[in-house]
This record gives sequence, C-alpha cells and structure tokens, in this order.
Amino acid sequence: MKDTGIGCPSAAIVVEELVNCGVHTFIRVGTTGAIQEDIELGDVIIAEATVRGDGTTKEYTGEEYPAIANSDVVKALLKSAGEVKEERGMNFHVGIVRTNDAFYDAPDFGGIVERYPRLGVLSFEMECSAVFTVARLRGLKAGAVFGLLGI
Repeated sequence: MKDTGIGCPSAAIVVEELVNCGVHTFIRVGTTGAIQEDIELGDVIIAEATVRGDGTTKEYTGEEYPAIANSDVVKALLKSAGEVKEERGMNFHVGIVRTNDAFYDAPDFGGIVERYPRLGVLSFEMECSAVFTVARLRGLKAGAVFGLLGI
C-alpha cells in the first residue's frame, strides 16, 4: 500500500484516493508496539481486526461498528508468514490490535494500558482501523501486517 503517513486521518485520505484510482485490495504494512509478553522483537503481527480507538472512523460510522480485515487477505498473509517462518524461523501472531490516536504515552485516563492486554489485544498502532473501515464501507478488501517496534 502507498505510504499513508501517520494516523487515521491521512490513512483514510489515501484509501479514499486509491479507491478513486481503481484499487480494490489494501494491505497495511507498518509498525506496531506489542502489549503481550510472549511477542518478541523480530516477530510479525497479522491483524484480523482492530479496536477502533481513533476519532476518524467515528466520522464514518457509529462507535459499535467493527473494523475487520478481509478474510481472503488474512489467509494470504498467513500463508506468506507460514512460508517465511519455515524458511527463516520468524514467529508471527494473529489476532486483534488496537488503533490509537496518540503515538507516545498519553495519560492513561481510560485504563487502556492495563485493560487491552487482558482482553488479548496484541498491540497498539495508528492506521489500521481507517484502512479496514474505509475499505469495507467501499466494498473492498483490506488486511494488515506489522513489524514490532518494541514491547
């Protein structure tokens, strides 16, 4: 996918503009910060869905609308990750991530730092919910794969 810049506002703009150019499948390749202790530097995360903790997607839908990756894209990413694991021993994790608006530690007013690891959320990142939400609303496919920044 073309570089989306940082955050959901710019990611949504890029997806919308690429839709107008005829793009039908989006794969967000980016970085993330793991929040589970069993995820190590060098591991890869494939997002099946994301908790929408951003403001941009709330402009598109209500708060209850889920941000889910397309199952065909997830299957393709899993196949590729499995091949790389076999060749190079790379570990990968599949599950739910959380899209945040803040990059650096913000005051934890909502308790997200403690709550989301307990819920099994794998990591925090900043663009996934816009990519998933806009693509799904436009009837298109999206997925995401992340390298780890830190724990």
